[in-house]
Amino acid sequence: MIKDTDYYRAIHNATGCKKRKDMEVNTIYKRLKRDFYKTLDVETFTNFITGESIDLNINKQSRSDVAGYQKDFTSLITAPVKHGDTFYDEDNKVYWICTEVMCKSNLYYDGKLTRCNNFLKWQDDSGKVFEYPVFDINSTQYNSGVQSDKIMTLGSTQHMLTITADENTIALEHDKRFFSDRNTKHPTVFKLTQNDTTALNYDKGLLHLTITEDEYKPNIDSIKNWLCDYFKPKASQSIEITYTGNPIIRVGGSAKTFTANTTETVTWELVTTDIQDKYITMTTTDNKCKIKCSNNELLIGSSIKLKCTDVNGNIGELLIDIVGGV
Repeated sequence: MIKDTDYYRAIHNATGCKKRKDMEVNTIYKRLKRDFYKTLDVETFTNFITGESIDLNINKQSRSDVAGYQKDFTSLITAPVKHGDTFYDEDNKVYWICTEVMCKSNLYYDGKLTRCNNFLKWQDDSGKVFEYPVFDINSTQYNSGVQSDKIMTLGSTQHMLTITADENTIALEHDKRFFSDRNTKHPTVFKLTQNDTTALNYDKGLLHLTITEDEYKPNIDSIKNWLCDYFKPKASQSIEITYTGNPIIRVGGSAKTFTANTTETVTWELVTTDIQDKYITMTTTDNKCKIKCSNNELLIGSSIKLKCTDVNGNIGELLIDIVGGV
């Protein structure tokens, strides 16, 4: 009996493989996958940013004064890990940050996790609060940690923080101030003196933040909120969306214009159902948008929601009814 090549690929667990190397790689991967959970060293972590779970095989654990606590790990190719990924260990209530990782032969990932030992908390210009786990090491060198002059004595302690790189941490600028202390009654204040965004620019990436001891300012530093230069965010304001006549669009009719009544630039969003989405179009120009509905009588009597948001977080919403033609 003559059998085609797909049959032989199937019996050798090589379905989909066209080259011998692909077949060998596929065989090794299946063996790795089969044996991955045949050990007590597999630990489950939760991604700090996405909330997704991932299983890592912990091969080795170590500790040093410079690198802190570390874990060498392996993960399957179907569970990628990137530099800067931060994970939460629910069992031990600790955070870990990926400081080394490499994809091996497109079969698995091999890397190193470093245990976080501190948190960095700050407020952006809009008042939004962020708090990230970090690996914190004292990098004070060649001085006593104290700087003195005739006016006051100020510590000159310097720390280097390793933190995941994203749009929030990359945006941190020089002289940004933070609390960093286990003493919550009289905590030490630090200011950012360097945000190194390039040296560890692999995959998602890591940042090295250098912070130096700074003066506590009781009039603007809030120990209660654990935020330096604290301010109460402005309450968001409702943006009025104006239009001619009634808030309606007609099936098969011409496009209707809606305007955001604000001097700020806005982003428009149209909330529709899957069925409506096929027949409704929107074009935007600055603070105006035009909405048009194609001729489909099944949409008559339904509604869509129009939303706009400005750079300060102010939101406008409008419910628009779909009606029949005249």
